[in-house]
Amino acid sequence: MLLALCLSALQPCLLFGLFSYNHLFFVVFDVFKVFLVINVSQFLSILFYILAFFPFVMKILGKNLKQGEIKVFVESPEDVWYLSQVIDKGDVIKGRTLRKIKVSETAAGERRPVFLSLVVEKIDFQPGCLRAGGKIVESPDEVPRGSFHTFSIEPGSRIVIKKDHWFSFQLDRLKEASELVHSKILICVFDREDALF
Repeated sequence: MLLALCLSALQPCLLFGLFSYNHLFFVVFDVFKVFLVINVSQFLSILFYILAFFPFVMKILGKNLKQGEIKVFVESPEDVWYLSQVIDKGDVIKGRTLRKIKVSETAAGERRPVFLSLVVEKIDFQPGCLRAGGKIVESPDEVPRGSFHTFSIEPGSRIVIKKDHWFSFQLDRLKEASELVHSKILICVFDREDALF
């Protein structure tokens, strides 16, 4: 009962955007640190509740097809796979990334967050991470244009994809990734001779 109250208290926080879905697991586990003792059935019931009612879907934050731009927020490793099917060589990717910047000629460079745009020349997909590399076309003054950089697109990334022409199958992939799909879950309990569904 206490478990259901905790989860129902978290629901409005998600609806009003106080934290995102990928932070839900950390919040739930932080709640359980208070309870010290948790049994397996309670843990599984929470896990099924989260998977059934809080699916992780890509968020399309903005779409301007006249300029050929779509802005997305990556929520899950599945979203990374969808993006690997959408991003092609020659596309422009814009976003915040870490880049080593030299403060002076003698000092060693330090990694700083910067906003860059690059033309994709190379794409490498690994489960949970898409690496898109290419030449920088837009950058702050301290980052030279024309130099090579690689974006690591993973859950939590927010990027803009710009294409000269969006094909319908690419738009369908993004739509499919962003639609809310409830998983169907079958729970079966065995007790020696009987099975309950």
